[in-house]
Amino acid sequence: MSRIFDHMRGHVYPRSRIAGSSESLHASNVILGMLSVMLAVLAVAHAITLASTAF
Repeated sequence: MSRIFDHMRGHVYPRSRIAGSSESLHASNVILGMLSVMLAVLAVAHAITLASTAF
Protein backbone atom coordinates (compact mmCIF):
# COMPACT_ATOMS: atom_id res chain seq x y z
CA MET A 1 0.00 0.00 0.00
CA SER A 2 2.96 2.30 0.52
CA ARG A 3 3.68 2.07 -3.21
CA ILE A 4 0.24 3.59 -3.92
CA PHE A 5 0.99 6.50 -1.58
CA ASP A 6 4.40 6.98 -3.22
CA HIS A 7 2.76 7.10 -6.65
CA MET A 8 0.15 9.64 -5.50
CA ARG A 9 2.83 11.69 -3.73
CA GLY A 10 4.79 11.82 -7.00
CA HIS A 11 1.88 13.56 -8.67
CA VAL A 12 1.13 15.93 -5.80
CA TYR A 13 4.74 16.75 -4.84
CA PRO A 14 6.78 16.11 -8.00
CA ARG A 15 9.89 17.92 -6.70
CA SER A 16 10.14 15.75 -3.60
CA ARG A 17 11.01 12.66 -5.62
CA ILE A 18 14.63 11.81 -4.83
CA ALA A 19 16.34 9.11 -6.86
CA GLY A 20 17.16 5.98 -4.92
CA SER A 21 15.33 6.86 -1.71
CA SER A 22 12.05 5.01 -2.23
CA GLU A 23 12.52 3.08 1.03
CA SER A 24 12.92 6.15 3.24
CA LEU A 25 10.21 7.21 5.65
CA HIS A 26 8.24 10.18 4.30
CA ALA A 27 6.40 12.72 6.40
CA SER A 28 3.09 11.88 4.72
CA ASN A 29 3.47 8.22 5.76
CA VAL A 30 4.07 9.35 9.34
CA ILE A 31 1.03 11.63 9.26
CA LEU A 32 -1.17 8.91 7.75
CA GLY A 33 0.05 6.46 10.38
CA MET A 34 -0.69 8.88 13.22
CA LEU A 35 -4.15 9.60 11.81
CA SER A 36 -4.93 5.90 11.54
CA VAL A 37 -3.81 5.31 15.15
CA MET A 38 -5.94 8.25 16.34
CA LEU A 39 -8.93 6.88 14.43
CA ALA A 40 -8.43 3.45 15.97
CA VAL A 41 -8.23 4.95 19.47
CA LEU A 42 -11.42 6.93 18.85
CA ALA A 43 -13.19 3.81 17.59
CA VAL A 44 -12.16 1.87 20.70
CA ALA A 45 -13.27 4.73 22.96
CA HIS A 46 -16.62 4.92 21.16
CA ALA A 47 -17.10 1.16 21.49
CA ILE A 48 -16.34 1.34 25.23
CA THR A 49 -18.83 4.21 25.61
CA LEU A 50 -21.53 2.28 23.77
CA ALA A 51 -20.84 -0.84 25.81
CA SER A 52 -21.00 1.03 29.11
CA THR A 53 -24.34 2.67 28.29
CA ALA A 54 -25.87 -0.60 27.10
CA PHE A 55 -25.52 -2.27 30.51
